[in-house]
Amino acid sequence: MFRENRADYSSDTAAYKAIAPKLGCSPDSLRVWCQQAERDTGQRAGLTSAEKDRIKELERQLEVPPTLTIRPGFPVRVIVTRDLVFAPSGA
Repeated sequence: MFRENRADYSSDTAAYKAIAPKLGCSPDSLRVWCQQAERDTGQRAGLTSAEKDRIKELERQLEVPPTLTIRPGFPVRVIVTRDLVFAPSGA
């Protein structure tokens, strides 16, 4: 709707202010949505929605701390293929 009616206004800001209430949102929200739509179609530089989603998913995966629970006195054999960081004993 914004792109179709942009020519009727003197600036993008004026168009956002006039069109946003018709859509039931704030002018700033409409501006952000329009800019993201331009990124998604390659008309504007920046990360696309798909790229942002992928980055969020990777960050979520990195935030999961590894857990290893062992009963006291239980023998354990571990093969380490990556660096492990353990908290000091008794901390």
